[in-house]
Amino acid sequence: MKKNKILLVLMSGVLTFTAMPSVYASNSSEILTSEKANSDYQTSDKSSENKLESTGSLSSSQRQQTDETVTNSINSENTTSSSEIINSESDTETTEEINTDVKEKVEESTPEEKAVEETLANLPKMELRPELGPGYYEVEGSGSKTRSKRSLMAPTAMSNSELFLSKIKAGAISGWKKYKVLPSLTGAQAVLESGWGSSGLSQSANNLFGIKGRYNGQFELWPTLEFLNGQWVTVNAEFRKYPSWKESMEDHGKFLVDNPRYYKVLGEKNYIKATNEIWLAGYATDPDYPGKLQRTITYNNLTAWDKEAFGNVIDLSKYYTINPGTIVMKKDDNQFSSVEFSSKTRGTLQEKGNVLKVSDIVYSSNGTPRLKLTNGNYLSASKSIVLKTVNTAANYYTVNPGTIVMKVDDNQFSSKEFNKSTRGKLHEKGSVLKVADIVYSSNGTPRLKLTNGNYLSASKSIVLKTVNTAANYYTINPGTIVMKVDDNQFSSAEFNKNTRGKLHKKGSVLKVADIVYSSNGTPRLKLTNGNYISANKKIIEKK
Repeated sequence: MKKNKILLVLMSGVLTFTAMPSVYASNSSEILTSEKANSDYQTSDKSSENKLESTGSLSSSQRQQTDETVTNSINSENTTSSSEIINSESDTETTEEINTDVKEKVEESTPEEKAVEETLANLPKMELRPELGPGYYEVEGSGSKTRSKRSLMAPTAMSNSELFLSKIKAGAISGWKKYKVLPSLTGAQAVLESGWGSSGLSQSANNLFGIKGRYNGQFELWPTLEFLNGQWVTVNAEFRKYPSWKESMEDHGKFLVDNPRYYKVLGEKNYIKATNEIWLAGYATDPDYPGKLQRTITYNNLTAWDKEAFGNVIDLSKYYTINPGTIVMKKDDNQFSSVEFSSKTRGTLQEKGNVLKVSDIVYSSNGTPRLKLTNGNYLSASKSIVLKTVNTAANYYTVNPGTIVMKVDDNQFSSKEFNKSTRGKLHEKGSVLKVADIVYSSNGTPRLKLTNGNYLSASKSIVLKTVNTAANYYTINPGTIVMKVDDNQFSSAEFNKNTRGKLHKKGSVLKVADIVYSSNGTPRLKLTNGNYISANKKIIEKK
């Protein structure tokens, strides 16, 4: 690996030195092997919030590396560490110039060289402390044992996530068209690896993905954290340096294509599979790396980029994207056991008019919104299939009852929006009406559209579903009735052999206390003796 370069500059009698690199740390990375040392990627911590930058202080390992660089610059030619690193002619020439300059000064044993050695020896110690949280160091001040915790997050961090995504979107979509890398995967990796573009590496090297090695000979050397053998360890590595984010986005796709182990990632349209495959191929060692990518994709709806790249953009205005709470089925449709709808995950049919509770909005791998029901299953969020309704919808008719009888006096309306300007005539208790359809007001309240073109409340406390032949029954209490034929009374509104009571002969006069209805909506006469008799006008008549 190329060592840190020390450049001595004499200006107005003042000695200065420049040491590479800046300091950057993250919580997960590629396992460092001889084959991967200069080609693979360094991940960010789970929140992508705290990134490290140079503080002007170097660790003991950095000082040792810098001292070795001076010696190596005197005694050896410039070398590179791996076949994956791209050498550049201009870089070699620059290094040779620096080596020659330093060599001449050291051979002369100048006071300046002694000053550099003394400065390096007196630098404060800087210890990486990941247990304090990502992006934290403990620094021991020179001449003091007092230690202080510092956050080294880049001061120029971008706080506007939407702005960051807007800057990388075109490059992510281009990566699909050119290299077949899923745009949502590219976007999520850029977010995690660069901390929304705030990391030191993305700021100083325009490296959004933490790809190791060199880009046209350009690189920066950074100490990094890698998850090895169940713990985080510090490793020094070269990272590619780009002219701008545009080249970084382009190189991300090319990098995956150039490394055969990522072949399963290329062309994969399912972001769940793509995020798992890139991890399995060795892009990162963080055990939760696929989960972090998936959460980033779903939270930011990056699957919309995928649909755009595929040329099949989802019109989200046609779907519920905010939890409607309670929905009613506008048409028959199946629920599914998974957010990915297929014949294998298809479940029971939810019929038109069914009222269901929704716990959340989720998205399929291609970005299609789904309703996650409180029963754990999933349903289409299409507004053509489901409709947001009131939380009390279970108290209303949501399936056309066909024929209803008024339980209380109530008005009909000329519009499904009920107000004093649309209020129409009063329908008295016992009135039988025909229903053409169930419709909903603007706030999702069910209404009965009558065959006469007007609207009535669908509340079960106001109307009751009855038999289609209800006009042949008494639905208003007749008070006193006479038996037209012999017929039995019953002990319950549900007529069967177990509830059948004594026979009332033709001509018997009986007192009626109320009109009630059986479970199927058939009108019954409740007698003053507590029993029930048919309300059919063929069996009894009002006296």
